[in-house]
Amino acid sequence: MACGSIAAGGTLGILIPPSIVMIIYATFSELSVAKLFAAGMVPGLLLTVMFMVYIAARCIIDPSLAPKMPPAEKGWLWKGIKNIAPMAGLMVIILGSIFLGIATPTEAAGLGAFLAAVISWVVSRPPLRALGQALMNTIVISSSILFIVIGAFIFNYAIQTAGITAQLTNWVVTLDLNVYTFLVLMLIFYFILGCLVDSIGMIVMTVPLLLPILIAYGIDLIWFGVVLVIAVELGQITPPVGINLYVVDQISKAGIATVIRGVAPYFVIIILFLVLLTIFPDIATWLPSMM
Repeated sequence: MACGSIAAGGTLGILIPPSIVMIIYATFSELSVAKLFAAGMVPGLLLTVMFMVYIAARCIIDPSLAPKMPPAEKGWLWKGIKNIAPMAGLMVIILGSIFLGIATPTEAAGLGAFLAAVISWVVSRPPLRALGQALMNTIVISSSILFIVIGAFIFNYAIQTAGITAQLTNWVVTLDLNVYTFLVLMLIFYFILGCLVDSIGMIVMTVPLLLPILIAYGIDLIWFGVVLVIAVELGQITPPVGINLYVVDQISKAGIATVIRGVAPYFVIIILFLVLLTIFPDIATWLPSMM
């Protein structure tokens, strides 16, 4: 129960904004990052609730799965609010400034980085060496992602120049598949790909090829962005290359088979949520339409 909830819950980070995966998808699709972030909010919270309901139901049926909570300390609520307030406030400032149109995502990111440094200094007074190391780590990670994006743009230019996207679009359209059959086949494709490729690689390799087909089918690209991110989530908990499985296994030392058994119910929950999102696309598109 512990391994499964942590491994599956860890996937929600790329659905609930801010999300690097959504930013990369927005780069290829030329969509608004702010609208994609808004599209991920409601699905992310609903999927979180579904995870919580499953955990609560399992523990009610079999109380031995979770220990009894210790008696609450005096003033626990105020203490909890005080501990979480700085980071919660930072999230509200960053996402609120984007959703309200006060700042672009780039401006909000710069403000967020500055405020995060100020909060860390006020709360824990880290040594300057630690701040320098954090800065270097940020540069390394950001640069590696930018190199991937640059390579993806070159790849995108090459396949468009060679006419591959147009030929692929024409071939898929001539198959005369209805939109739901196409979506099911596409999701199966992503499930298989998620077993073998990391999240950024999945987007870089597939989105440039799929965009013309999605447009031909009249599929909402913002809705598809949410579906794509959820499919990437599935890849993170799908053996044999689900990265979350191995991270939790290394931390818990419980064995990869134990982690996979713990994750299996969440895999089913995510698939059911994808079905729900397909039947009711407004779950993802309602909030962006209000912006």
